[in-house]
Parts: sequence; structure tokens; C-alpha cells
Amino acid sequence: MSGLSLRDTIIRLRDAGLDSIPGGGAEILDDAVRRRISGLKCSTQEWVDVHLEAHRLGMRTTATMMFGCGREPRGTRESPGGGAPHPGGDRRIHASSPDLSAPPHGARPFG
Repeated sequence: MSGLSLRDTIIRLRDAGLDSIPGGGAEILDDAVRRRISGLKCSTQEWVDVHLEAHRLGMRTTATMMFGCGREPRGTRESPGGGAPHPGGDRRIHASSPDLSAPPHGARPFG
């Protein structure tokens, strides 16, 4: 919309005083479930990209994961074993950056 890159947008927000980015409310990082229950939200990869870019710029972020909503017993393409794989998206951030303020459910503590 503005023509700014993600990086430039976050830089502008940071320079205007934003010092952290909340992960949003009750995220589900399974694109099939995400499209079904919150079709206007960005994709899982876009969500991860925002958090990783913020970390590269020295900002901290948080994530609140929602469990149990939209789970499919037979699984989905994104989660062949059933259930939603959303902790994995969060763990990708956790593994690459210490700046995620809240670890995903079941993850090892930070430090």
C-alpha cells in the first residue's frame, strides 16, 4: 500500500518510538486453519518474516499461540500427523533469535 518494504516500515515504527511488536492475539501458524478461521490475517510465513525482521533490527516480539482450534484428526498438508503445527513457526523464530519474549508451548526456556 505505502510502497515501503517490511524492513523500512519497521524502521519507521521503531524510530517513532515503537520498541517491541506483540505477536497478535491467539495465533495459529497453520495456514489451512488460519485461512478458515481468520482469513484476513497474513500467512504464517509473513507473520514469521515480520518477527524475524524486527529481531534483526534489535526489537523484541511476543507470540500468543492458540491450541485446539481447527484441528483435523486426519491432518492437513501442513500438518500430516494431525493437529496444527503452529509451535513450529514460533520455534523457527526462537531458534534463530533470542528476541522472542515468550517461548512457544513446550519449548525449552530461553537462556
